[in-house]
Amino acid sequence: MSSLFHPDRIARLRQKQEVAFAPVFLHRPLSILFLIFTADIKAITPNRLTTANILLRLVAAWILWPEAFGGPETTTAHLWLAVFLWHFGVVLDAADGALARYRGQGSLFGRFYDKVSDRLVTLVMMLMLSARAFAETETLNYVFMAMVYVACMSACSVAKWIELGLVAEKRGLQKSEDPGEVAAPERSVGDWARFLLKRLPHIVIVTEMDLPIWGSIAVLTGTESWLLIYLGIYSVIYTPLAIGVRARRIWKLDAEPETA
Repeated sequence: MSSLFHPDRIARLRQKQEVAFAPVFLHRPLSILFLIFTADIKAITPNRLTTANILLRLVAAWILWPEAFGGPETTTAHLWLAVFLWHFGVVLDAADGALARYRGQGSLFGRFYDKVSDRLVTLVMMLMLSARAFAETETLNYVFMAMVYVACMSACSVAKWIELGLVAEKRGLQKSEDPGEVAAPERSVGDWARFLLKRLPHIVIVTEMDLPIWGSIAVLTGTESWLLIYLGIYSVIYTPLAIGVRARRIWKLDAEPETA
């Protein structure tokens, strides 16, 4: 058992430092805990974890689909089961990349599979949330807000991956990580406290990685419409800022000398 928690092994599982609110405070720690006991099981592979997390989240979406539109009966037990599956799926989504880095098994297909499926699953979950709001209010505005959020987050994702490709091309790299990502450092208790306090204000930033927390709260409290209003307003403010930051980095990249 002690070898499972060896500092070197834990460090290999913590090769990436997340910055978004939900991964920092919930999903990333749970994914590391999951991998502590499973990372060396050969039958568990990164791509299988990706497949499992897709299926879990799709099942959650089906359970939460409004009964008025052909979904299953809505009960408190069903709501909690769906929320559990949604979050467990996200934990596995965080674990697939960590497992690939831990084993040195990262692949181009794995990255493609993971990122494309994330976009599609986000679309499904937003459709579910907007359908629940529409079933309750019979107002199409909430569907519109959901589509605005999906479109804006997709634009941010496209900007990110274009930047990664340009960075790799400019610097002659075979693969490139997000320029904003850093390796997870060793921290003392005080360092962890300071780090977490700095991340707390990010609670208002609802990226696709944060959606499970606020989506599940909205489902359990029946406030899907309020969440969709916030997401619609938030996304049209956040998107130009996020894309602008990447555009500025790409502008600076143009000034770098060519790599031989």
